Amino acid sequence: MSKSRIEFSGAALKNNVMKQLLCPFDFSAAAVNAAKYAAHLAQDRNRDLVLLYVEQVSAWHGVVPEAPGALPLADDGARGTKEQLQSYAASLEHEFKIRCTADLRTYIATVSDALGKAISLGDFELIVMGTGGADTEMDHLFGTTTYQVIRDARKPLLLVPENCRFEKPSRILYATDYCPDDLSHITGLLTLFARYRPELTVFHVSKKRTAVSDEVFRCFRNVLEDDLGQKRNIRFKRAVGDDVPGILTDVMHDYDLLVLFTRHRNLVSSIFQRRTLRKLSLSPDFPMLVFPYQMDR
Repeated sequence: MSKSRIEFSGAALKNNVMKQLLCPFDFSAAAVNAAKYAAHLAQDRNRDLVLLYVEQVSAWHGVVPEAPGALPLADDGARGTKEQLQSYAASLEHEFKIRCTADLRTYIATVSDALGKAISLGDFELIVMGTGGADTEMDHLFGTTTYQVIRDARKPLLLVPENCRFEKPSRILYATDYCPDDLSHITGLLTLFARYRPELTVFHVSKKRTAVSDEVFRCFRNVLEDDLGQKRNIRFKRAVGDDVPGILTDVMHDYDLLVLFTRHRNLVSSIFQRRTLRKLSLSPDFPMLVFPYQMDR
C-alpha cells in the first residue's frame, strides 16, 4: 500500500494569513450549487476557497494514521476522487478568478465529527454547506448531519438549498431571542456582507403579546439602536405565535437570507429549540446563516 496520505494540500487549512471559506463537497447537485455560491462570496470578499471531501471508513485496515485524524489513501478509488476534486477546484478557479484548493480526508468517525475536526484545523471565516433536503440521497450527509454540524461548529455556517442560486443579499432577516451576543453577531454580519449594503431586519417571535413583552422589545431595540448607530440600515420587527419555524418561513418570502444563532450546545433557548433549528435545517427554502454560541475568533 502506498504511504502517501490524504491531507490538506498546500497546508490549505493551516497557518494562513488570509481567512478562507470552506465548502464540504461530495459531487452532488447540492454540493455543486453550494460550491458556486461559496465561489461568488470568495470572489466578492477576496478570499480563498477550500473544497473538502470527507471519506468515512469503518476500519483502519491495520494502517496507522500518519497525521492526527487522517488515514492513508485506502484504494485507487480514493485517488480518483482526489483527482476529480482537484479538477473541479481548478474549474472554479478559472470561472471565478479565485484561489480554490481541493482537500480530501479519510476519517474513522461520523461525517459530522470529521467535518468538525477539519473546521477546527483551519482559519475559516465561513463554512458553506449545500443541502438537498431531508428526502434525498444526501440524507446521511446533509440531513441529520447538517443539524449535528450546526450544533458543534464554532464558525458561522451558511446552509444553501440546492434550488437557491447565488444572489447578492439585499434584505437579511436576523432572528433573535434576545441573545447577549446579538451586537457582535450583527456587527460581524454587516462586515461579512458589507459589499452588498443589505437592509437588515432584526426579528423576534414572542409567544404572547403582553405589556411586559412590548416593553422588553422596545428596550432591546433602543439598546441596539444606540450601540449600532442611527446611520445603519436596520429595522426592527416582532411577531407573536408558537409556530416559530412556520412564522420564519412565511416572513422569509420578503428576504434573501435568514440568520439564526445557537444559544448553547443543547440549543435550549426558548425560540430556537431543537425542533425549530432541526426543522429549518432539514429542508430550508432559503439560504440560512447560523452563528454558533461559542465562536472561534
